[in-house]
Amino acid sequence: TLTLTLTLTLTLTLTLTLTLTLTLTLTLTLTLTLTLTLTLTLTLTRNLT
Repeated sequence: TLTLTLTLTLTLTLTLTLTLTLTLTLTLTLTLTLTLTLTLTLTLTRNLT
C-alpha cells in the first residue's frame, strides 16, 4: 500500500505542477496580448491626432 500511496502522491504533484505551469503560461500570454493591444491602440490614437 505504501508504493500505491507514493505513486498517487507523485501523480498528484505532477498534475498540480502541470496545471500551475499551464496557468502561468496562459496568464503570460494574456498579459502579452493585452500589452500588445494597448500599444497598438496608443499608436493608433497618436497617429489620428
